[in-house]
Amino acid sequence: MNEMAASVPVSPAAGEAKRRARRATTARRVAGAMGVVVLVTFVVAPLAGILSSSVTRSPFWEFPPNGFTLEWYKRFFDDQQMVRALIVSLQTGAFAAIVGTLVGLLAAAFLTGTRLGRSGFSRSVVLIPILVPNLALGVAIFILYIRLGIPITVLTLGLAQLILVLPLIIGLLVVAVETIPPNVQRASADLGASPLYSFIRVTFPLIRPAVVAAVVIAFIRGFDDSSVALFVNSPTTITLPVRMLIQLEHESGPIIATAGSILLLIAIVLAVVLERTIGLSKAFGIGKDDER
Repeated sequence: MNEMAASVPVSPAAGEAKRRARRATTARRVAGAMGVVVLVTFVVAPLAGILSSSVTRSPFWEFPPNGFTLEWYKRFFDDQQMVRALIVSLQTGAFAAIVGTLVGLLAAAFLTGTRLGRSGFSRSVVLIPILVPNLALGVAIFILYIRLGIPITVLTLGLAQLILVLPLIIGLLVVAVETIPPNVQRASADLGASPLYSFIRVTFPLIRPAVVAAVVIAFIRGFDDSSVALFVNSPTTITLPVRMLIQLEHESGPIIATAGSILLLIAIVLAVVLERTIGLSKAFGIGKDDER
C-alpha cells in the first residue's frame, strides 16, 4: 500500500498549490516579524534616546551619546528642587498604591457581591473619571479645593490623584474577582463563613496576582501623574513631572533627560519585580493560573 501511495504522481496543479501555500505562509511570517520589529523600534527608540541623553558628555540631547558620564545624575541629586520633587512623587505614588488598592478591593467586593453593585449604573459611575479629560479634571479639582478652602498638601494631592487611579484599579480587581468560579464562594458560604471571612481567606488568595498588579499600576500612575499635579500643587508639593515641565522653560538639556530616565528606571524596576514575583501575564489575567 505504501509503495502504491508513493508511486501515485502528484499533479502539476496540486504541486503549484502547495508551493503557493508555502510562499503565502512565509510571507505572512515575514510580514508579522517586520511588524513586531517596527513596533518594538517605535516604542524602544524614544526610551533609548532618553537614557542615552542622560549619560552623554554633551550639554545637549544626543543619540548615540557622545562619551559616557554620570555627571548629569550627580547634578540632578545636587539640585534640591529636583530631589524634593522626586520625594513628592514617591509619596504620592505610595499613597495611590496603598489607599487606591484598599479602596479598590472594597469597591470590587461591592460591585461583585451586591445586587446594586452588579447593576450597570454602579459600574458606569466608576468609569466616569476615565471619560473626563485629565486636564479638565485637574482644573475642576483645583477649583473645588480653592472654593472649599482645602490646603494643597501631599495628602490632598494624593486624594486628587486617586480619582485617576481608582477606575483602573477597580476594573482590574472586578475582572479578577469575576473569574473565580461561583461554586468556590458558595462552598465557603455553605460551610458557615461570613462574607468578610470568605473574601479574606478564599477570594483574596485567588486574586492576589491582580492585587499586586493593582499596587504597581496605582504607584506608577500616581508617581508619573502630571495632568492633575500640574494644577493641584503648591511650592512644597510639586511633583517630578511638573518640575520637569517648569525646568523646560529654562533649559532642555541632559538634566531633563536624567529626570525622565529616573522615572523610566523606576517603572522598569517595578515591572521586573512584578515579573519575577508573579509574572506579568498572570498579574493581568492573560496567562494560565495553575492554582485554580
